[in-house]
Amino acid sequence: MRLLATALAIIGMSAGWHEARADEARLCTGAPDPAQVIEACSALIKAAPGNLVAYTRRGNAHRSLGQLDKALADHSTAIQIDPDYSIAYAQRCLDHALLDAFEKALADCDKALSLTPAFYVAHANRGFALARAGDHAAAEAAYGEALARSPKYVRALNGRALSRLRTGQAAAALADIDAAVAQRPTAASLLDTRGHVLEALGRKAEAIADFRKALAARPDLKESQDALVRLTRKR
Repeated sequence: MRLLATALAIIGMSAGWHEARADEARLCTGAPDPAQVIEACSALIKAAPGNLVAYTRRGNAHRSLGQLDKALADHSTAIQIDPDYSIAYAQRCLDHALLDAFEKALADCDKALSLTPAFYVAHANRGFALARAGDHAAAEAAYGEALARSPKYVRALNGRALSRLRTGQAAAALADIDAAVAQRPTAASLLDTRGHVLEALGRKAEAIADFRKALAARPDLKESQDALVRLTRKR
């Protein structure tokens, strides 16, 4: 509801106009389908081109569909509208990271944190950029900063588990991913992470069970497919 109110407030039109656009604002800020988000946010932007929340949310939806150039453009527009909008910098950080533009990614996350030092999402996104660049020790620290501010933040728990796994800390990784799975027990990406951690700990049967659960939720998850083939192959 806070995002909806913010989106409507930023548009800055009459109360009647707000009511007419309420459904679009609700979909723009909370629809589960990225295509719906893009359609609704585009309608809000057409009606009020200065709506930086709509640009940011549409950019996030484009990114979830793999449309990184469009995501980058929308987040950049939000920053042009308000150069102090830390949320847009944090989101553009992810766009740059996924495009392997790591210096730009870190610059954006650092800018977000200079504007809002306690912004745990920006800390987590910084961790993602560092991990993607291959610096898992620094990524672990960045995810730790996020978790210091939001201890149950699932993305940071999963990210730190992966970084710990890649630095040989499987037992510590298991504690993180168990905490994440406890919150979202059917999330395929989390079950996949835990499967890899359990495999590293030599707990093969449990790893296989988690990979199977991950594939039940998301049959196209290649990491789990490959792991299951590897673990069940007859020797």
